[in-house]
This record gives sequence, C-alpha cells and structure tokens, in this order.
Amino acid sequence: MNLYEAHILSEDKLDIDQNRLSILTQKAKKALAIKFAEMPFFDVATDMSDIDELNKLAQKFKTGLTDIVHIGCGGSSLGAQALVQLAGYGCVGSDATKPFNIHFLDNLDALSLSNLLAGLNPKTTGVVIISKSGTTLETVALASVYLDWSITHNGADNLSKTAVIITEPHKQKPNPIRQLAEKYNIPVLDHHEGIGGRFSVLSNVGLFVAALFDIDLEQIKLGAKSVIDNPKYAAEGAAYSVYFDQTGHCENVLWAYMDQLKLFTSWYVQLWAESLGKDGKGITPISSIGPVDQHSQQQLFLDGPKNKYVTFITKDQSGQGNMLKPDIFMGDQFDYIAGRTIGDIVTAQQRATAATLADKAIPVRFITLKTLDAATMGALLMHFMCETIAAAALLEVNAFDQPAVEQSKNLTREYIAEL
Repeated sequence: MNLYEAHILSEDKLDIDQNRLSILTQKAKKALAIKFAEMPFFDVATDMSDIDELNKLAQKFKTGLTDIVHIGCGGSSLGAQALVQLAGYGCVGSDATKPFNIHFLDNLDALSLSNLLAGLNPKTTGVVIISKSGTTLETVALASVYLDWSITHNGADNLSKTAVIITEPHKQKPNPIRQLAEKYNIPVLDHHEGIGGRFSVLSNVGLFVAALFDIDLEQIKLGAKSVIDNPKYAAEGAAYSVYFDQTGHCENVLWAYMDQLKLFTSWYVQLWAESLGKDGKGITPISSIGPVDQHSQQQLFLDGPKNKYVTFITKDQSGQGNMLKPDIFMGDQFDYIAGRTIGDIVTAQQRATAATLADKAIPVRFITLKTLDAATMGALLMHFMCETIAAAALLEVNAFDQPAVEQSKNLTREYIAEL
C-alpha cells in the first residue's frame, strides 16, 4: 500500500554530506526495528479486534445527541481532533452538515466552559472524558463542572447513557476518574497502560471519536500498518531532521496545504516538542497551513534566520473546486486565472512556495499524498510517530517521558493553596 511519497527538493543546493546522512538513516531504521519488536503501541495500532466494540459503543452513545463535549488535554484530544477533520470537523462549510456538534475542551479558560454550557441543551448533550492517569488537573476541573451541570439537569442515572470515559485501570492508588465511572455506571474503555497520550491516537483514545463520525477504523489501521511494514520515509525523515539540526536548521516547519490537515499539524507540534525536548536537546516544531501562511510566516522563513527545515504535505488539487470568474472585475489583470479552479491556484501556490524556499537553500521536503482518506490519515499519523521515535533515538533522548513539566504541576498545587 503506497499512500504517499516523500523526497527532498533541490538537494544539489544544500551541499549534503551523503555519507553522514546515510549513517543516520541506517541508525534510524535499526532504532525503529527495535521499537517495532518491543513496544505494544505498534501492535495496538494495527490490531483489528476492538473495531466492532468501538463502533457499537459509538453508535449507541451518540444516538439522540445534538452535542458532544470532549474533555481531554494534549494527546488525549489533539489526535482525535486531527482524525475527525477527515469528516470535516473545523473546516469551513462542513460542520453545518454534521448530525451532531462536537466541542473539544482541551484548555482551561475562566469563561469558555461556562459560555459553552449556557448554550447547550442538557437533555441532548453527551460527554467523552479522557485521562490516562485519571489525575490530569485540567481534565478533572472541566469534568467536575460538566458532570455537576449534567446531574443537576438530568439526574445522575442519565450519565450511564450520555457519558463515556477512557482511562487506565486502578493501580496502587485508585484512579479518581475510573472511580467516578464506577459510581455512576458510566461505560469505560481501558486506556492502554503502555501508551502515552501523545502516541495514543491510534488506540481507543483517537479511534472512539473517529467512530462517532463513522470514519473507517479498519482503513486507518491498515494505513498505519503500511508504514510499519515499510518505514523507509519515516526513517529518512528522522535522519534528515537530525542531520539538518546538526547543520543549524533547528526549527522544523510542517506546512500542510489542506484545511483538513490543520489540526494534524497541531498534533504534530505536541508530539515532536514533548518527545524530543530533553537534556538540552531538541528541534523546535512549527505548524503552518497553506496558502494562508504565505501571507504571514513565509516572510520570516525566507528572509529571517536560515534555521528552518520545511516539510510540505501536498496533494494535487488541479481541476477541483469552483471555477473562477475573473470577468466580474474591471480590466484584464486577472485574465490569467480565467478557466481555472480554486484547486488549480492551490496546486500552483504549493509548488511555487516550496520552489522559492528551495532556491534560498532552505531544506525542503515534499510529502505528496495521492488522496486524503482514512488509510492515508492512518499512514500519516504512524509516519510522524515513527519519525519522532527514530529522531529521539538519534538524539539519544527518551521519546516517551516528559520530566521537565512536573515542576510546574507541583507549583500549581502550591499556588492554588495560596488563593
């Protein structure tokens, strides 16, 4: 299954040390081979046995709901958001056609939750709550308010029909969110204990939400499997990232030319930053969307510090979209777009932007999609997780922990006590 291709543009202008790059690529391939054998994450991502359960629960849960509130932070939310953009979530002109509205609460703000609840009908609103440990402060705070609101309007018994929780089993200490599920008889899906949040998108964390939108879970998993079976592009991507980092290109830009990939780039930023930023090392991720960021970030990329490595995710959109009607304007300055479509312009712009960057000797990688469907999305998600894992191995850091964030968590508890 060949769902995408990847290549570096204008290598001749970059003066690449091919021997050094080859060594890094071989190391990346070996690192992935080891991880494929020892990490349960890869087995879960390709295991088809839970698909029926997820689909059945999703169909039962969403029946009769006009709104679904999704409570989770970081990896508990970003991957699901990336997946459901396949069905048009967050894309202009698409949300209005959906059978229900979904509201991702992935951040704390003093007003957001209260404003949201004020506009929802409690009788037709459900909730999905996700926290691996069951102790994530933001998730606990949001869930406590939402559940109190729902119980106040509907009674506690209604939660068994209008709530789903994804969290780990109890360990040495009870899991507070799981205790909540048990108290109110809320359906629970077990968050896999060996998979961290930012790597959880191809587990029930992301796939349950995809099932709510009737996205083909089997195709997602088959796309992911195609990368595991042939991780060539992922290993090369990790090698390029580390190689260019060593030559001063310490900022990775992921630039997608499709609205349906906007939230995918946000998911990538967390994955890359939290996995690689360790021990004084790391490569800064930057999220970009085309063509809009041609009018904002491109100036910096072209004329600012030459420390960027840019990956474009593109698809040929020629002939797609509305036909342009330039004759509505006075004069002939737009005659060159007559007979063209919106997709023609996007296709030309993504080529032109990449070529302009490459001409400035800025490293540019093209990831070209044949189409954007469930299988391709599964492949892209697995590609960038593999690329991240391999890059961490090359940088000699642990991709799966985040020790530096613990201090801020502890200080938050102290400061709350002082209020």
